[in-house]
Amino acid sequence: MAILDDAVAAEAVDELSEDAMDDVVEGETELVDDHSESGGGVAVAAPPLTLDAAVMEYFAWEEEREEKRARRKATVAAKPKRGAYVFDEAAREAVTRFLWHFGPSTAVTELSPKSMEGFQETIGSNTMDPAAKLQPVKEFLRFCWKQRYTTTAGAGGEAVPQNLGNFLRIKRATSVVRDASAFQHEEAKIFEMTAAGLEHLHEELGQLQAEMPEAVQAVAAAREDKDIRENAPLEAAREYQERLKSRIDELEYQIAHALVREEQETGRAKLGSRVSVVEVDEEDGMVGEAREYTLVGTTEANAAARRISVESPLGRGLLDQSAGRQIEIQAPSGRKRFRLLAVNG
Repeated sequence: MAILDDAVAAEAVDELSEDAMDDVVEGETELVDDHSESGGGVAVAAPPLTLDAAVMEYFAWEEEREEKRARRKATVAAKPKRGAYVFDEAAREAVTRFLWHFGPSTAVTELSPKSMEGFQETIGSNTMDPAAKLQPVKEFLRFCWKQRYTTTAGAGGEAVPQNLGNFLRIKRATSVVRDASAFQHEEAKIFEMTAAGLEHLHEELGQLQAEMPEAVQAVAAAREDKDIRENAPLEAAREYQERLKSRIDELEYQIAHALVREEQETGRAKLGSRVSVVEVDEEDGMVGEAREYTLVGTTEANAAARRISVESPLGRGLLDQSAGRQIEIQAPSGRKRFRLLAVNG
């Protein structure tokens, strides 16, 4: 599948309607008010925006965009744009993986060009298709740039918006055909997950398999267009079919190698447990508010639903710990300490 380069992707984002952008800055007035003068003329600084808050805001924005697109398609026979970015489950997982790489409580302002390079190196060594994992992250970082969440110092010392997605390099694909047997060439990997997570994979697989015949028909219909010099609908239909097939292959592989562990209640955090966690400083003082998460397998991780992968630094540190224990993890932004407040399940 051809991957958008930065210039094309930026142009696509600039075509967003003003209404969509207005919707996502609704909370900006409150942010400014936090810096306004209050009793005695002292400015009160707003707490830094955490990465998990930015991701959930982005997810809500993308979901609203998809709803608007669906309404337009219901009333207008719009042709699909070639190479259009689609916010699907795979994209959500890619952004969630980015979130847990840095840690949910990391301030967005702590992200830097150097940390982007480190993230790309990690992705490149852990996936067969780094482009598919990086493009959704670039879209998220472009959102942060548009919202002025990520900045750099200008010539005069002022804060200038910075698109950190430009520091994630995606090589243009030479072919859009995916080798479905590529999974067979890798060492078999076991995916630990909850029973609910496995059921979700089966449901998604069934839905995508039901969509495949329609995707095949769309390619056949678009191929009938006699103008072969530039048949954008055919290219779009092919890309959609290939993306659908790729996701079906991935789901079938994960289901075939899924492992659901049924464990007895021990009072310790395990796969499927709901935990309450708070970050603490060196004096054991609480940093921010407590957060509740569910420990799940990699394929189930979802920032918006507060599901944290047991393979993430925090999730791995919480495993087999009981309430009251403190853990220390190594995040890209430095070592961080957390206190496990409660364990359920």
